[in-house]
Amino acid sequence: MLNGRLPTAPQTFNAKPGQRARFRIINAAGATVFRIALGGHRLTVTHSDGFPMRPVDVDTLLISSGERYDLMVTLDDGVFPLVAVAEGRLAQAMGVVRTGRGAAPPPDAAPRELAGRVLALTDMAATAPVRVSARDPDVTHLVYLTGDMEEFAWRINAETYHPHAPFDGITPLEVRYGQRVRLALINQTPMYHPVHLHGHSFAIRSVAANYGRGPPVANIKHGAIKDTLLVPPGQRIDVDFTADNPGQWLIHCHNAYHLPTGMATVLSYVDSS
Repeated sequence: MLNGRLPTAPQTFNAKPGQRARFRIINAAGATVFRIALGGHRLTVTHSDGFPMRPVDVDTLLISSGERYDLMVTLDDGVFPLVAVAEGRLAQAMGVVRTGRGAAPPPDAAPRELAGRVLALTDMAATAPVRVSARDPDVTHLVYLTGDMEEFAWRINAETYHPHAPFDGITPLEVRYGQRVRLALINQTPMYHPVHLHGHSFAIRSVAANYGRGPPVANIKHGAIKDTLLVPPGQRIDVDFTADNPGQWLIHCHNAYHLPTGMATVLSYVDSS
């Protein structure tokens, strides 16, 4: 659903031809990755997870549970489907953008933009005021996303997190105040995992295929700032942040079916004395 409405009774967003419209897209679903497109338009992505980024024009983008994107669009004259297709499923959410006369699009509208240019992490660069300066990390933690569909058991670093006893059976990722920390998020499963870090935001640093066994596909100098990151199957994505918020902070998959089975660990500040 889009804003609680089914595609058979979609919400209508009214505007005038030529107006610039901002769409703030929030994936509030528990376990679905959506592909977003607006029929007849390109999307200018300006913010990710609330942080400004250098504007980039795309046809479509993927958004995982808990992610947020701001999109700017110069609207044409007519009636257009705003669709969110559930990846890997025969379902979609839809709204209608209306700037003129005409019939509403059908509930299964499939704009050609869905097959166009997809927003990539390498497209996303933070603007100067929010950039994390590029430097070597003081500590690097490998975060292996593991599990399988047969047992439907999902873990981080092959350890199972128990919410009622969060330090039992896991090895916390230890950091000290002021350190530059790198998390290497390595997806060893055939599923998408939206990884969320509590208490911090991070900068995307590099993307590598084949579980990171080879050299990075891309190094990113001024990567976008995020707090939730979609890690595709077989990819390694490195992210950096400064340890400036002492505490015990959860790192977990935002998939509502994966967290309860143990796909979490703790980022743990330790005494620097």
